[in-house]
Amino acid sequence: MDILSREVELIEDPQEQVQILFRLGKGLYEKLEQPAKAVGYFRKALELEPAHVDSMKMLERAFAELGDHESLYGVLMARLEQTQGLEDRTELVARIADLAADQMGKPDEAIELWSNILVEDERNEDAFEALDRLYETTERWRSWPSSSRPACSESWIRRELPPSPAGWPG
Repeated sequence: MDILSREVELIEDPQEQVQILFRLGKGLYEKLEQPAKAVGYFRKALELEPAHVDSMKMLERAFAELGDHESLYGVLMARLEQTQGLEDRTELVARIADLAADQMGKPDEAIELWSNILVEDERNEDAFEALDRLYETTERWRSWPSSSRPACSESWIRRELPPSPAGWPG
């Protein structure tokens, strides 16, 4: 590790530096099982190349293992900014929103993330289900605009319809 670490300082090509920093971090993380030390190498690689996806993914793993939810959230948000496809964005939003709501106690951020997915895809069932759960959990159901509520949501139907007469299911 020391030899590669010194080699980084001698190399002028930033791309090559990024690759060496990444390899150093990955070696510390995977072979020596030192995620806290590996984080520094991945961060340095990202300073040189902010879009280095492999470093972002390794930081995700390291921060998850270390239980550093705030840093994990930051890395996932950085990845989200660079992710193009709607399916990939939705998958990433699910991870970030779960982290925000469940681990960080920030359901409002989760609501905002899922709402942004609905702006991109107004029929996204995952977003509706997540928002349904989040609004139910935060007891802010009535603040969700009625025009955006999913027609198929059972909890929405229970809330919006009056009690059923004569024991009909409701």
